[in-house]
Amino acid sequence: MDVREGDLAPPFHALKTLNGAPLQVDDLRGAPALLLFFHVGCAGCMGRALPLTLRLAREYPQLRLVGIHLTGDDEPERVEYSLQKVIDYFKLPYPIIMDDGDATFRAYGVSGTPHWVLLNADGTIRKHFFGSMEGAQQRLFYSLAELFDSPPSEPN
Repeated sequence: MDVREGDLAPPFHALKTLNGAPLQVDDLRGAPALLLFFHVGCAGCMGRALPLTLRLAREYPQLRLVGIHLTGDDEPERVEYSLQKVIDYFKLPYPIIMDDGDATFRAYGVSGTPHWVLLNADGTIRKHFFGSMEGAQQRLFYSLAELFDSPPSEPN
């Protein structure tokens, strides 16, 4: 599926939600949200994207963060074990959804990780982009500054 900016965000296809109650995209309406599509085997996800979400949680407390993990063909029990270790290590303060295979990834048109999707409070897609390097972080910070009408932060 090819989602575009302005489209209503597709539903999640979750096997399980860790670090919180079961969650559906409609539950996010009412406040801006940032979805991080990631995988524990992705170096950019583990080394840059997940730590960046901790900074975003501090700098934008009004932003609802959600991690969506690509489960793929992996055994769900092994994925859950690995994700719980990641949640504990980073002390992630937001829910992590275990995707049902790659159904949510496909619904959002995600072809690699990390991939960011910024949602407006009405549940529509505001921006989406790939990566965790400085350029991607800069696009993310500028998008958040525009959304919250504030000066942009600088990537570390």
